[in-house]
Amino acid sequence: MIFSLLPDRLAGGVRMLLIASTAMGSMGQSHADTIPPPDIETQNRTTVRAAFEKWRAGGNIFAELLAPDVVWTIHGSAPVAGTYRGVEDFVERASAP
Repeated sequence: MIFSLLPDRLAGGVRMLLIASTAMGSMGQSHADTIPPPDIETQNRTTVRAAFEKWRAGGNIFAELLAPDVVWTIHGSAPVAGTYRGVEDFVERASAP
């Protein structure tokens, strides 16, 4: 029973990561002459949906969404709990399993 809950927990964590990554990725340098997109929420939803579809198909979405030098800590006692340094480390030890 515990193993069936693990994918749900991981999906929730990954969902939060994608939302945060999308929000951070959409933020660039601020310029006075820059006009924001008319509907940033729609753009963010589109980005997150596309990422989940790619992930569902077996693709690696993290290289596109995270900075190469990301440091990500998953708290708790689950098998993927720990601190990951860099996208490759995260993908190999947390995302792929």
